[in-house]
Order: sequence, then structure tokens, then C-alpha cells
Amino acid sequence: MNQFILPYCPKYHQLKWKSEVIQSCLICFKSKKGSQYYCTECKQGVCNECIKPPLDGFYCGGNHRMQFMSNLPHHSCDLCGKSISQAYSCRACDFDICENCRQLDD
Repeated sequence: MNQFILPYCPKYHQLKWKSEVIQSCLICFKSKKGSQYYCTECKQGVCNECIKPPLDGFYCGGNHRMQFMSNLPHHSCDLCGKSISQAYSCRACDFDICENCRQLDD
């Protein structure tokens, strides 16, 4: 299984990857909808722009294997926000990243 160190909230609770969260980010204070690291105890999260999920071996932050999807109409990259029609995708988390952002992680 893919292993990585998860970030912590200011009260040192381990953050967990959650999908479809609408929450103000602890770092940039922007309110965003989407997958992010989230503290279930504090009910606070950090957006995926401030803490990018590791993509080691093409796994999302929720530890699901990402697959390349060649037909994604009306989608945008969850890291850079650009409109995309194909991407590496985790359907469980509704998390999509474009090829440019995936290569930046290498």
C-alpha cells in the first residue's frame, strides 16, 4: 500500500483526505469545494492548493489508485483549476489532475 506522512492541524490532529468538502482553508482562508485534507475533530481543512496530495505511484491523497481517463467533459484540474478533457482521476474522491500537474510532482 502507498505510504506517506499526513499533515496535522494546528492542534496536532492528523488530517485525513476527504472528498467533496466545502470549507475555508486554514492557510489561505479561501472557501473551496473539493477534495482536501480535513480535521474531523476541529472541523477544519487545508485546500489541495496549499498542501498538494502526494501522487507517488499515481495514488490520490485518499490512497486510491488514480487512472488515466481520456474522456472527461466539463472537468477541471483540482490542482491548477484549468479546464481539462483528459486527466489522471480518482472517481472515489472526485479528484482529477492534468498531465502538467502530475509531471510537476515527479
